[in-house]
Amino acid sequence: GIEHVNPIDIKQMVGRAGRVGLDPRGDAYVLIAQHEAHKERPRIANIPEIRSCLEEFRALAFHVIAQVGEGGAKNVDDLYAWYSRSYAAYLGQTFSREDWQLLVDN
Repeated sequence: GIEHVNPIDIKQMVGRAGRVGLDPRGDAYVLIAQHEAHKERPRIANIPEIRSCLEEFRALAFHVIAQVGEGGAKNVDDLYAWYSRSYAAYLGQTFSREDWQLLVDN
């Protein structure tokens, strides 16, 4: 049957609507049963800010290992290109070239 979706998940899915270079805009529809609208609208109206796990260096290191292991990145430039498309990069989190090199070397 129909289940309630966590508001954080709604916000994340809506944020994925539309993609640069693929779609100039995104559309998202949240369907609420009319008899539940009075309690559901407030529940999804005040969703906390979503942060990226890649903003933390340790989490970034884990994902870098996965990228390298899957063949998605072979060098620092590949990793930088991968990261530049992430939500963390969109939020403005940057790492120095030395940080990237440290991840590759270790």
